[in-house]
Amino acid sequence: MKMGMKTKRNIEKTFLYILVFIMIIFYIFPFVWSILSSITSNKYLFRENLGITFESGAVVNSVHGNTIANKANFKMKDIIKEVNGIKIKNSSQLINVLNKIDKNNPVEFKVKRKIRVIVVNGIEINYITNLKDVLNDYKETKEIEYMKMGNSLYINGARFEYSEKLINIVKTIQETKNANYQVKELNKIIPIKADLSSVKELKDKTNIIGLDIDDKRFTFSNYILVFSERPFLRYIWNSIIVAGTTTILSLIFGAFAGYSVARLKIPGKIAIMSLILAVSMFPQISILGGLFKILRNLNLINHYWGLIIPYIAINLPLTTWILQNFFRDLPASIEESAYIDGCSKFMTLWRIVIPLSIPAFVTTGLLTFIAAWNEFLFAFTFITETNMYTVPVAIAMFSGKSQYEVPWGQLMAASVIITVPLVIMVLVFQKKIVAGLTSGAVKG
Repeated sequence: MKMGMKTKRNIEKTFLYILVFIMIIFYIFPFVWSILSSITSNKYLFRENLGITFESGAVVNSVHGNTIANKANFKMKDIIKEVNGIKIKNSSQLINVLNKIDKNNPVEFKVKRKIRVIVVNGIEINYITNLKDVLNDYKETKEIEYMKMGNSLYINGARFEYSEKLINIVKTIQETKNANYQVKELNKIIPIKADLSSVKELKDKTNIIGLDIDDKRFTFSNYILVFSERPFLRYIWNSIIVAGTTTILSLIFGAFAGYSVARLKIPGKIAIMSLILAVSMFPQISILGGLFKILRNLNLINHYWGLIIPYIAINLPLTTWILQNFFRDLPASIEESAYIDGCSKFMTLWRIVIPLSIPAFVTTGLLTFIAAWNEFLFAFTFITETNMYTVPVAIAMFSGKSQYEVPWGQLMAASVIITVPLVIMVLVFQKKIVAGLTSGAVKG
């Protein structure tokens, strides 16, 4: 018996751990990624570690053709660490240093560059695709020869630029009969000299001597751009009006409906509750077309009430069910005492029942508000004017400077802005939410 109970507990714990794991992987991790993405430059979002590091320096995002930087052999993803011996902390300092130094003489840069190398029998050489193919062929044929022709070196018929290291690699393979190799990525400090004598003054870090540079650090510019490049406060205000009004009216109608179901003798009560439950199961897409036609005939397209009315209709079943369950759990003797004191049904509901049902109202209010705040399909269909967008639709409509650019950083920043207040509300009222959801679970 004890072994059976212990096994049962272990099974329950296992399922609990599985639930926690699922929540971490599919909820917490994506949200943390969104937060990190919101404070990361858009160029780094899909790079390793989001490109986030506390390493100092100015990062080269791209090198423009036929420019000083291109001629000096700067590469994308180089990190400029020093200029004429002066350590560089960020892109702004780089511009200041380049404006102050003497440009009549060649400027010496030191850049940190990730270099891909191939190590063959202990000999390291910059990565060459053809060399890898030659080594793989050797493992099958066990034959390798080389021939020098001018500045070229031919190994088993494959052409390479002449290199003593390549010759040494071939000789070691011939001697050892072994062609083991390993491909590595190493960080190396590379010295670069550039002639800046033709440059007068540098101002813009997006086109500095042909370089597009940035700081490989945390940045809050995405949050600033969310509000500066579009009327995001207006979108938030639209959502507050729609979600707030929906919540208040849903609680008012749901309170009266729930109290009627819980306390009053109504003919066909079971049928009414069954209908409410059935209606709540309808997928939104199944009523979208009909709702659009109704709202268009009522001139409510591109109007707050064009969203509020459908949202109330969708949320009322849940509101009514939760509230009636809580009302049913309240002792009837409290209401009877109020009737004896001369209170009407309405006064009893207003002065006695509702104050005692605050946990249920907090629960249903938060669930209704969150549902209305996050709703997308109706808002996307019934609102076509930009200044009337709610935040989910507005975020979906974010666009970059060109049709090929997606402002991921700003998308993530906007998502965090509209999510964090909801998370805080749930954490603050979590005890009342639990009380409201578990009402009626225990009798007596």
